[in-house]
Amino acid sequence: MLQPVITRLQEIIAELPEQLAQFSAEEMAHRPAPCKWSKKEILGHLADSALHNLQRFCYAQLSGGLYAFERYPQDDLVRLNNYQNLPAEQIVALWVGLNRQIVAVLEAMPEGRLGQFVRLPDGETATLHWLIEDYLGHMEHHLRQILPQD
Repeated sequence: MLQPVITRLQEIIAELPEQLAQFSAEEMAHRPAPCKWSKKEILGHLADSALHNLQRFCYAQLSGGLYAFERYPQDDLVRLNNYQNLPAEQIVALWVGLNRQIVAVLEAMPEGRLGQFVRLPDGETATLHWLIEDYLGHMEHHLRQILPQD
């Protein structure tokens, strides 16, 4: 059942823009180390993840068999999308729009599709349901890097 994932995504979509508004432009752009992403770049990476997973969630449903997908070049995409030099509000809007579309796809997904198998980039297989839950877990992992912990 996808409802817990959908509900959690809706909560994050509703809360994150306000949570990010607490940071100054300097805080959003600060890189904690030369090879570490800034908060803006982490959020941009999450937008890239949303884009790729939106396609995966759709293509897996269209697949007549085992849907296989490749890794995407995370570091290169963060650099090429120039997230570090974009206004944070633009990155937030991109992330919100993509995740709203993911919610729409998940809400319309037939329950029977959740057992569809996908081949992960490492060659392992998993279900579409696992991939969807993994997407949420990946997002929450990176949001813990951005947001202060209570």
